[in-house]
Amino acid sequence: MKKIFSLVLFLAVFSSVFSQEISKLIITGDSLYDAGKYQEAADVYNLIFKINENSLVGLDKLSNCMVNLDKVDSAKTLLYKAIDINFKYAEAYASLSNIYFLEGEVDTSLTLIKLAQKYNPDTAIYVVFEGINYMYYESLDTALSMFEKALEIEPNNATAFYYISYVYFSADFLDSSLKYVNLAIAENDEDADYYKLRAEIYYSDYRFTDAMFEIDKALDIEPKNEDFVLAKAEIYSSLSQYRDVLRVILPFAKKEYDADFHYYTVIGYYNLGMIDSTMFYIHDAHENDPENDLFYYLEGYVYYLDGQYNNAMLAFNAAIQLKPDEAEYYYFVCNSKIRLNTDSSMLDLNEKFHDLNQDNMDKMNKFSRSKKNKYYYQKLLAKFNYDPTSLSLDEYFMFYYGSALQDDFSGYSNSNPAISQAFEEENYEYCIRIGKSFIEEHPTSIATYFYIANSYFMLGKADLSIKYLTIYYGLLQSIICTGNGETEETAFIVSSVTDEYTVMKFHEYSFAGQSLVSGKKHNYDVLYYMDRSAKRGMYFNIDLFFGKN
Repeated sequence: MKKIFSLVLFLAVFSSVFSQEISKLIITGDSLYDAGKYQEAADVYNLIFKINENSLVGLDKLSNCMVNLDKVDSAKTLLYKAIDINFKYAEAYASLSNIYFLEGEVDTSLTLIKLAQKYNPDTAIYVVFEGINYMYYESLDTALSMFEKALEIEPNNATAFYYISYVYFSADFLDSSLKYVNLAIAENDEDADYYKLRAEIYYSDYRFTDAMFEIDKALDIEPKNEDFVLAKAEIYSSLSQYRDVLRVILPFAKKEYDADFHYYTVIGYYNLGMIDSTMFYIHDAHENDPENDLFYYLEGYVYYLDGQYNNAMLAFNAAIQLKPDEAEYYYFVCNSKIRLNTDSSMLDLNEKFHDLNQDNMDKMNKFSRSKKNKYYYQKLLAKFNYDPTSLSLDEYFMFYYGSALQDDFSGYSNSNPAISQAFEEENYEYCIRIGKSFIEEHPTSIATYFYIANSYFMLGKADLSIKYLTIYYGLLQSIICTGNGETEETAFIVSSVTDEYTVMKFHEYSFAGQSLVSGKKHNYDVLYYMDRSAKRGMYFNIDLFFGKN
């Protein structure tokens, strides 16, 4: 009996010694793992198997190292071995679930995390991870219920609070989102992602200073986290502090190529007026990342704003080759082409209609009313109704002014505020519907074509957007070729008040006041705008509608 007792006591002591040795190895391995030394940690964890070849903890921890060393198949093999040893080992199912989730195999991930809960129903983090799986499927209600279930198991679980906040943030419930991320931080104030989420909440609420404060907290915890640096650059960009954008971005952008850092470098230099540096980083992006359409778009945009429409079209077309389903690229190609045509066609129109000016509208009236003339208004109206994009530049010109010379035309009813309101409220389909109805009765309402074109653009329907944009520019250039708007003598001739503001928008001026001027022979509206520090006026001849109902 004593021998048996002694043997049992020896085995217990022997097992205790082994257990202590394994614990020491785990502590050492965990320290190396937390320091990001995954291979060294793996070497330590491997020593566990010399003591206990079937150590479940050892298999699980070694699998984590394999994942971080990009040896995912090895990690899976280790975890499945753990399940073979003990099919109720919940941690192995949970770790496998995480691996499959990262690989995009969410169905498998969901099955495995449910097995983890089956064998260990009291672990809140397993329930949280099931909720994360549902977020992938955009089943936010189901995800939210899982996070709330996790809190029933562990009422102060910071991770559950964080993901509840994230769900509310995704649904634009900013107050609720802020409430729960505050709870998460109260439980764990050392997780940088929590501060990042609070920064995003503040940013979405236009509280940029508060957002910056939170990002700085996140960076205090993880100073080399590039996502946080980019978030800081985005906030500075929103505050128009472009020197600060460059200050935080350039140390990363200069180190090695990264599309996100190059993007903010381009934004910073461009808004500081440093075009050479802007183009340097755009071309550097082309060289390092030739398949990235974004930088061809940015190149086109720089050229477009500089009036280099040929170069802009080349860049936008390059972007289309890489991403043919992006409506915005087609939109700018069309804009560039039409503006280029507008500039080059002004001479042709001015040559053809040089004697049709504000002092000689009788000749235009005669053209529009003569059935034998090719510019007879009813003839042009029929052609316009059949295919408005088929009109030539001179036909658009005569159609616009011929419409204004009709007896039933009123320049005060050539716009509908409900159309612009629908567009501003992002009710694009309604904007299109009422816009189309309006132009049936008012075919030269230039602004309406602008709103319809941009509504189609926002709905991703590039072909229809381009169609209405073509009409918009066809009518608009009719006004632009009548003068330059700098004096009474060179005033633009318009048929409605709305067209005055449309011309100003085309020139990208900001409205700064208005006055009515009665000249010796004509009446003018003068719209004022700021040109750098000087206030300037744009003159519009309003004889076609002034004083008429």
